[in-house]
Amino acid sequence: MKPDLLLVDEPTSALDNIIAYDVMKLLIKLLDKCAILLITHDLDMASWCSDKIIRLEENAKK
Repeated sequence: MKPDLLLVDEPTSALDNIIAYDVMKLLIKLLDKCAILLITHDLDMASWCSDKIIRLEENAKK
């Protein structure tokens, strides 16, 4: 199976920093093969690994 898009929802929640970093490194390696839509509450991690960030929140400042 070779998907065009991989949807990952909070892949690092409840993981310690070391394991979370390892998970993200694995996901980044997959970017050569497919696009990834990552859903997370961790904005620092999202900033580190993302090309584009779309924030969805109530009362967001524009």
